[in-house]
Amino acid sequence: MLALDGGVPRPISLEGVDPWRAALSRDGALVAAMDGASVMTLYPVDGSGSVRVPEAKPEEVPLGWTADGGLLVGARLGAPLEVHRIDVRAHRRALWRTIRPTTPANRIVFSAGQEVFAYSYLSWRTHLYVIEGLR
Repeated sequence: MLALDGGVPRPISLEGVDPWRAALSRDGALVAAMDGASVMTLYPVDGSGSVRVPEAKPEEVPLGWTADGGLLVGARLGAPLEVHRIDVRAHRRALWRTIRPTTPANRIVFSAGQEVFAYSYLSWRTHLYVIEGLR
């Protein structure tokens, strides 16, 4: 972590956390991210001890946070994509919304009020050729 006014950066996690699969809580107190073993973990920004999120399934990644502090999670490359809300205080999980992108989403982000989302996707176009008569 690095303060906006400068200073020395300080880590809030061990090495190996995936920065591309992380979500900062709306109050700025927690970062949900995948640890080095690909387990969803909450990292307090103040540097206190991390906590695993046992309600998250192994194929899920953090997608964002709701205004009331719920953690939104979903599987990568899903279409349709079931987004679940995890109450990290009460340790409960429930289906929050099913999103139907036109192609499997690689990365999805929500607006502050979760009424709008954007996503990216991967697409490979390949061709296979047979060449005969090479010597």
